[in-house]
Amino acid sequence: MIKSRRMQIGTKLAAVAVLGLAFLGRPGFCADPEWVVYENRSMGLTFRHPPDLRTREAADHIRTGLNAKAVIELVGRTEQDPDTIVLRFIIEPFRDPPFKSDWTGAGDYLAHERTGCNSSTYVSIDGHRALTCVSCGRAACSWTLVLAEPLRCNILTFADAETFGKRTAMRPHDGRFPILSILRTLHFTSDSAPLK
Repeated sequence: MIKSRRMQIGTKLAAVAVLGLAFLGRPGFCADPEWVVYENRSMGLTFRHPPDLRTREAADHIRTGLNAKAVIELVGRTEQDPDTIVLRFIIEPFRDPPFKSDWTGAGDYLAHERTGCNSSTYVSIDGHRALTCVSCGRAACSWTLVLAEPLRCNILTFADAETFGKRTAMRPHDGRFPILSILRTLHFTSDSAPLK
């Protein structure tokens, strides 16, 4: 039984490396022109999303608990929950030593984060190296996208709880919500140039 379960998890994790390549997409990817632009100049974060989704800042206790500079959520509606978190952006998480924002370089930070993953793949987000980290618990697997530059940002979803444990939940993908397409529109900047 244990050996069979390990083989199932191993098969799923092996698929992550192959499926992670689909994340790269082509440079300059542009979402549907009807999509809304979210821009947070103080955080240097911009992305596009469908108009039926909305953004909000997470409650202070969430930001404080993560010791993050900011926690921004993209929220949608499902039959079970009118406030499903489609994407959560955790900006500069875990700023206490040894995770404070000036602790290490980008490569060291990603390598450190990789140690907690059951499986991981490096991908490119807005021209920056990022880590797709897959973590598996007793009943399911989920993913987190970790960026180290130009700012430290962890991105995860709560939208796919019903599919966690299935292969599609183990990477950013377009399903009920176009998560992969949204992530492909991410742009990080230190200036106030608008998204094209």
